[in-house]
Amino acid sequence: MRSVFKAAAAAALMLSALLTAACTNITPSDTPAASAGTDEPFDIEIPEATDTPVTVQPTELCTPDPTGYVFISEDELNEVIARNTYVSEAQRTIVESALSLVGRVDYFWGGKSYVQGFDPDWGTPREVTSPGDSTTGQIIPYGLDCSGFICWCGAQLGRGISWTSTNIGEGTWHQWEGSRSVDMDKLRPGDIVFQNEYPGADGNHVGLVVGFRSSGEPVIVHCSSICARVVATTPGEIFRFYRRFSFLDD
Repeated sequence: MRSVFKAAAAAALMLSALLTAACTNITPSDTPAASAGTDEPFDIEIPEATDTPVTVQPTELCTPDPTGYVFISEDELNEVIARNTYVSEAQRTIVESALSLVGRVDYFWGGKSYVQGFDPDWGTPREVTSPGDSTTGQIIPYGLDCSGFICWCGAQLGRGISWTSTNIGEGTWHQWEGSRSVDMDKLRPGDIVFQNEYPGADGNHVGLVVGFRSSGEPVIVHCSSICARVVATTPGEIFRFYRRFSFLDD
């Protein structure tokens, strides 16, 4: 697994800054419900694959960031991983799942997946059909949005879509509602962090804490819209509200 992390981190370092944009803001009434006690897929409309040439957001838009974000180098990311301790296998699985996608999966507004392991649909040209983003209507490589990334990490626990829907949530609102606030001195790998707090936020961005720098600063893996992929960074001035999913609570 360590070699996967290193390769993923190296790919991420080809970028030069990151995101300040919001993620899809899905409220409880917007999310299709799975049948209780079943693993039937959500009734989510997945855009059809297309042969239209892919248009991608240029990486040069990922310019040095004024919010204080910095990328975590390959060597440092491996040092971060080596320092981690885990209180449960669920915590370890979520963290390792997040790390496995660094640099490997594109940002796609409204993108979700419950596939175990790497989704073969990722990278396939698709039209962005979810409204409300500058990429809506464009043909780009299929991937995940920020909350979809968190949901996929939770799905790797293998407990089924119904469980994942209840305990992780499909949008940032649900993920906020399914978690509680954590003080910085209690923060641990596997916790999540938001740009904005609910209620009151019209948009949000969410990432997953995967460890800590030697200084104690958290390292965040998140699916960045401006960098157009999953990246590992410092919190900068964007990630401010740290929380823990209830099922990972002590």
